[in-house]
Amino acid sequence: MPQFREKVMEKLEKAGLTDLRQHIEFERIYTPYTFQERFNLYQGAAFGLAPTLLQSGYFRPHISSENVKNLYFVGACVHPGGGVPVVLTCGKLAADLILKDHHSGTISWPNPEMAG
Repeated sequence: MPQFREKVMEKLEKAGLTDLRQHIEFERIYTPYTFQERFNLYQGAAFGLAPTLLQSGYFRPHISSENVKNLYFVGACVHPGGGVPVVLTCGKLAADLILKDHHSGTISWPNPEMAG
């Protein structure tokens, strides 16, 4: 897990989020094992929240926290929802929102520097 985290940090810093590590004030990492142990979900959670009305679409948690400034969420449990294409789109929307909130423009998609 530490090697994967380091690879992600390197790619993000290479893509323009310079000194990212120095600005992290809190971090929590979830793995499929975490979901299995904490929530009794064998091999993790495929789609996150249950597909009930109040946990679907707009009712899912939003990308930016309503309670904590500069806290952003990405993944199957976040609006717009689950599935790999939608989760990747959510990541792009979160990145754009972070850059907008911090007056840094937007990321071109797909970003060739993030490939590989």
